[in-house]
Amino acid sequence: MIEEDQDGNAVVFVPNAPAKDQGQILIVKATDFKKLSETTLGNLDNSIKSFGKGILSFK
Repeated sequence: MIEEDQDGNAVVFVPNAPAKDQGQILIVKATDFKKLSETTLGNLDNSIKSFGKGILSFK
């Protein structure tokens, strides 16, 4: 998530696998995605390189 406004909208960056530096920027409702506050950048990077494998177990 890049930012969130007071109306419940959020800007999120969705990387293209396996490259984490390219992707799409989306505006979505903050209730439509899950924040993975306990996930490390290293774990996320490894998962992106594996086309998302393992993301369902992230918290």
